[in-house]
Order: sequence, then C-alpha cells, then structure tokens
Amino acid sequence: MKLHGVEQMMRTLKRIQLAVDDRVQTRVALNAAEIVADRARQLAPVDTGRLRDSIGVSLTPPSEMSFSIRGEGVRVFIGPAADVAYAPYVEFGTWRQAAHPFMRPALDLTRDEVQQAIAHGLWTAIKASI
Repeated sequence: MKLHGVEQMMRTLKRIQLAVDDRVQTRVALNAAEIVADRARQLAPVDTGRLRDSIGVSLTPPSEMSFSIRGEGVRVFIGPAADVAYAPYVEFGTWRQAAHPFMRPALDLTRDEVQQAIAHGLWTAIKASI
C-alpha cells in the first residue's frame, strides 16, 4: 500500500501551525475577551460609573477578580481594574450588602459568542495560510 500526498499534507499542517502562532492566538483571544468585557460593562451597577469604566481586557491580571481566556502559551484577562477594590463586594455581596453580579453573568451570557469569535478568528488565520 502506498499513500499519496503525505508530503503535501505535512507541508500544509506546518503552514497551519505557523499561521496560528502566539501572536494570532493573542489577537483572537483579545477580541473574544472584549465581548465579555462589553457585556460586563452593560451589567455592572452604576453609581459613579467608576466600576463600569474600569472593566477591561489585558495581558496581565487587572485584579484578583478577573476571568481569563487561555490558549497554548496565551492568556488574556478580563475584569475591573485593581484600583477599584470594592468590585468583589459588588459582585459577591457582603453581610451588609446584597450581591450584584456582573462578571460571572457576562461570561455566562457571552459563552457561545466568545466560542464563535475564537473559532472564526482561528479559522480565518488558517484559511489564509492554506
């Protein structure tokens, strides 16, 4: 038995691997993370707007209350800025104040959209390479 096209297939797989490098994965993850951040900003309770306006996307954890999107060697964080120390109390509540979750619901509500954005971003990079 002889297989035909193996060398071409191996070259194509190598091009795909190179097309989906850390730089591409980071760009795709940042775009997907922005979907969650946008929803979190919509859901955040507003008194002064400081909490809402501090929610962002970065390559380093903005605070201990952040979610992340991970890939092979890539990690993108979503959450309020570290200087908004009261954010966890808003999200989880205290013994004196009811919880007003905004981060977890944002993640839950955008899960499908985030997965689609990641798939689309990676597929676009792959198609361009083959």
